[in-house]
Amino acid sequence: MIMQFLFLFFSRRRYHEIFAQRTDRRKSGHRAGVVLLAPVVIPVIGTITKPLIKSVIKGALIAYEGAKVTLAEARESLEDITAEAKAEVSGDPAAKE
Repeated sequence: MIMQFLFLFFSRRRYHEIFAQRTDRRKSGHRAGVVLLAPVVIPVIGTITKPLIKSVIKGALIAYEGAKVTLAEARESLEDITAEAKAEVSGDPAAKE
């Protein structure tokens, strides 16, 4: 009884009534191939892309550190210039060098 119900519910006609689309046997064959090959292909892609992703992350870290140093130097220069300008405005004779 349950098997008959499942057969009727999941029959091709009922499936098309529910989803209103046609299934092509060739497409379903490709899908089955993808499903069967996925456990093999995904680890291979992972081993190939891991070094690439790792090198991209390394490059980003190096660029970040370089930018951090450059910004610190720029900030220090700006603070020096600001201090000199304040000293000139206040009339300090030692600052006019």
